Amino acid sequence: MISTILFDLDGTLLQMDQDEFIQAYFKALSTHFAKTKYDEKLILTGVMKGTKAMFTNDGSLSNEDLFWNIFYSTTKISRNEIEPEFTYFYNTVFPLLKTSTTTNSKARKCIQILKQKNYKLILATNPLFPAMATKQRIEWADLNPDDFFMITTYENSSICKPNPAYFKEILTKLDLKENECFHVGNDAYEDGCIESLNIPCYLVTDNLINKQNLDLNTFHWHGTFEEFIQVCEALPNLK
Repeated sequence: MISTILFDLDGTLLQMDQDEFIQAYFKALSTHFAKTKYDEKLILTGVMKGTKAMFTNDGSLSNEDLFWNIFYSTTKISRNEIEPEFTYFYNTVFPLLKTSTTTNSKARKCIQILKQKNYKLILATNPLFPAMATKQRIEWADLNPDDFFMITTYENSSICKPNPAYFKEILTKLDLKENECFHVGNDAYEDGCIESLNIPCYLVTDNLINKQNLDLNTFHWHGTFEEFIQVCEALPNLK
């Protein structure tokens, strides 16, 4: 019986053009570090290589530890030295990127319906950002981090989408079975990989990403957020 629903964040609960957001993020990062004593090009190279490494993490290290290992090997700047500057960036500059996103009232309605019905909700966003940045993006979506039983971040995860083991890691940590869950996301490749674990994916088409041109008819569900509201309303109440 379904008791747990996983949600992607960027492009799903939070509306954005992902490519534009990433471009704005790196521009903001470069502009910020250009005002410091550090070489902003070197910092960006370290961030890009660290991020790329997280995408292919095999689970032997947390994404956080892997990122900082690669960042140091690239820049020769220690985490202890540079992390306060990143913390300042996420606290003061990163919030300005909210203008690159918009809230999704239909997504919020789905979350409210599911909470009222006592479903366990998991924020299954690709864990490339620290918790402070992920929680901000949840709030940009006009949602509360407390809405979610678990939020994946680079601190608590060691695998990324599109590796199905990312989802398997969540299930193992929370002692969940495949037949107790389904996932909601907008990226046919990254979110759709969960179906290889026999977990259904509701592929949201409002802001669809399908760079591999996958056949949407192979997914358990695909449809708009308006249609997903009807799915939520049809689900039984849990005690």
